[in-house]
Amino acid sequence: MACGKPSIIVPFFGDQPFWGETIAKIGTGPKPIPFKKLTAPDLAAAIGAALEPNIKQRAKELGEQIRNESGVDAGVTSFHHQLEHSDLSCRIVNSRPAAWKIRGTDIQIGSSGVALLVNRGLLSTDKIELLRPQKYNLNIGPRDPFSGMAFAFIDSAAEIGGDLSHFGASAQELFRSIFEKGSIHSGKRSAFSSSMKGIGKAPVSAVRAPIDVAFAFTQGLHNAPKLWGDPYVELPETVEGISTGLTAASKVNYNL
Repeated sequence: MACGKPSIIVPFFGDQPFWGETIAKIGTGPKPIPFKKLTAPDLAAAIGAALEPNIKQRAKELGEQIRNESGVDAGVTSFHHQLEHSDLSCRIVNSRPAAWKIRGTDIQIGSSGVALLVNRGLLSTDKIELLRPQKYNLNIGPRDPFSGMAFAFIDSAAEIGGDLSHFGASAQELFRSIFEKGSIHSGKRSAFSSSMKGIGKAPVSAVRAPIDVAFAFTQGLHNAPKLWGDPYVELPETVEGISTGLTAASKVNYNL
């Protein structure tokens, strides 16, 4: 398109049908021909349509428009336009981005500001933490309760199986050393310790499995209305510890 030439799209994967329809809609090429329906007469007809004067002229105009614009510059400008600079700038040197925050305060500082204060003994490194001006909740959960339960069960089974297989491999190495050497020398004590860790993790994973399955089921119930287009399903609160867990629990409406 940037060369100003008509396009003939034969979609076979992903979003190609969408872009084929878009090209036909803006008049720079004929309608797309799905790969499974492609025939020699249809391809010949599409080539003939692409050579029509009106389509060639529209493709030429669009090519000139594309060559005269900079998508990278426009994207970067749009990105910076949507940033809240007050939430990202250093409080000491406003022209520098902030990377750190003083614990218990709203003071955010750039790396050069931190280095300056630490070198002068005005700030200790244990008093700062990484600045996170925006937190994103990526744990949206399963789309429905049944797939949630299924995937949770599979994950739990895989985790338990991994623990047991780790125990088996370590135990095999341990017994081989006993039969070959006649004793457990120091080099194989790590195998014994590793095997005990593996067998010790398996019960913990087994106890946690029903909790994970039940939790996935409730998350799936929460997200299920999205399946029929409900736009009011809220994202679950992010829980990172006791305080955030209590905060999330206080926001739950149990409707009792």
